[in-house]
Parts: sequence; C-alpha cells; structure tokens
Amino acid sequence: MRGTNPAEAQSRLSDSAPAVPSRLMIGHAVYYATLSGFLTTLFPTELRYTGISFGYQLSGSPVSGFVPLVAAALVGAEGARILPVRPLVGALIAFSLVGVLLGSAASRRESAAYQAATGLLPAPGGAGRG
Repeated sequence: MRGTNPAEAQSRLSDSAPAVPSRLMIGHAVYYATLSGFLTTLFPTELRYTGISFGYQLSGSPVSGFVPLVAAALVGAEGARILPVRPLVGALIAFSLVGVLLGSAASRRESAAYQAATGLLPAPGGAGRG
C-alpha cells in the first residue's frame, strides 16, 4: 500500500516543502503591493507621511507582539495541533476588513473637514479619493 512506509512519506513531504515558502511570498507581495496604495488614500498630502507612519507603527506593535504569544498558547493547549489558531487568524482578517471599510469612510469625512478647516483644495482629479 502506498504511503505506509515512513521513509516514503518523508520523501513526499520534503518534495512539497519548497512550495510552501513560495506561496507565502506571493501572499506577502500581494499584501504589501496593495497596502501602499490604500494607505496613501487615507491622509491628505500634508499629513500623509506622519499619518501612515503613526498608524502603521501603533497598530503593528500590539499585533506583532501579542498574536504570536496567543497563537503559541493555543497550540500548546491543544497538544501541538494548529487548528485552534485558525479562528484567531480569521478574527484578525475580519478585523482588518472592518478597518478597511471604516477607514475609507472616515478618511473621506476627515479629509473634507481638514480641507474645510485649512482652505486647501483637493489634489487634481481626486488623486486616489475614489
């Protein structure tokens, strides 16, 4: 019967192992390719550098610090099974989606208020304010 030999199973696993990092790299590239375009639409030009940096660093620190600890605790509690981490990742994805949806609406509202307060005109053609 195929696959019952441990050496054969290990061989098949090692043959497929290089595919995992390449899939992760593609997802990483897609994320960062769209992130820069989205973040530039959230802030007026005069505040863009500070706004993006402040928001990115402030939100990234808690997630980068606590999520790995929580994930390790979940895996340890289940005896090295990764299944309990899936709801955690799903919650992070849902939280990010809500942030994107609310961020776009808040950006338009705050940009209009900023332009009214400063008397500055929007960039020609709406520059990313779709």
